[in-house]
Amino acid sequence: MANVARNYGNERNIGEVLSKDGSLFTTIKAGFFEKNIGLTQRDDEGYDITVKNFKTNENIVVGRTFPKKDKEGNVIEFVEQTTLGLFKTYDKELNKEIIDKNDALFLEIVFLKEPKVINDTLSKVAFVKGTFGVEVASED
Repeated sequence: MANVARNYGNERNIGEVLSKDGSLFTTIKAGFFEKNIGLTQRDDEGYDITVKNFKTNENIVVGRTFPKKDKEGNVIEFVEQTTLGLFKTYDKELNKEIIDKNDALFLEIVFLKEPKVINDTLSKVAFVKGTFGVEVASED
């Protein structure tokens, strides 16, 4: 996959990850891009990002997080990252629509070393930082 030249917006705090009854969820608040999502820990590393399908009431996996690494390739403790594409495109080889990540919301989930108790059933366990990246138009 070729590198994509992008312009990036300012990084902002766009949500908190809360824990209730062992489930993790957050609301990403980025203007029109406000979405309630769930985080389900995978057996390997990271989390599945899920949204609720209102027709079937099922959770659908729309992405995954991965441990963030520094420039030397070392995992940064307590930090996960992911990219959520903004548009779909048709892939001829796969013969289906896929989410194109050339224009995307780039997220970092920073877990607290100790949860912050909000009340008897709710704790803050992380915060979410994000920035939009938009592909630079080619001069062709």
